[in-house]
Amino acid sequence: MSARTPANAIALTMLPTELLEQILDEIFLPDAQESTSPQDRTSLLAIMKTCRALYALGSVRHYYSPLVDFRHNDGFHKLARTLRSNSTLAGYVKDLISLSHAVEDDQRARYGGDEQQPEQQWHESLDLQLDVLEACTNVKDLSVILSTRAETGKIASLLASNTDLRYLVLSFDFPPSVSYTEPKGRRIKTPESASSD
Repeated sequence: MSARTPANAIALTMLPTELLEQILDEIFLPDAQESTSPQDRTSLLAIMKTCRALYALGSVRHYYSPLVDFRHNDGFHKLARTLRSNSTLAGYVKDLISLSHAVEDDQRARYGGDEQQPEQQWHESLDLQLDVLEACTNVKDLSVILSTRAETGKIASLLASNTDLRYLVLSFDFPPSVSYTEPKGRRIKTPESASSD
């Protein structure tokens, strides 16, 4: 008795696009990328490498809420460069709620031990944030770091022109060379400070 050969088998890559979309939707939810685990992302990337059709379909899911790979010091720089150079991928981005954390992590990852030029490093990370914001114009969920830089007005303009924006977290940061000094005048006593007197 001879072994059955899969003569009538059809390759996954030969399925119609609609079926491939349904398969990926069952495995990787298209609008819930924030809950997608790193293992799921790794699996999605592996699937995307199998053929052009799966790459195109997987890219929509992968870039919906892009993650920065901080195993490499230039992970945030690579993401910003990719989004600036590929408007199609940038158009898939809908969730950048972790953008402000990516800026902060980039400062630590790329320049953590270098205390020689902390202000330059601070500016470079905020420049990357601006690059991402300029590339991704239809983001729904976003967190941004504002600062004393002139580019803050440009960020405000980008946010004002984004009609898809539904959730926004703003934080403010000062350059490393600026130190906070308490304003002169009377200090208001709080219950905690009054009990310590």
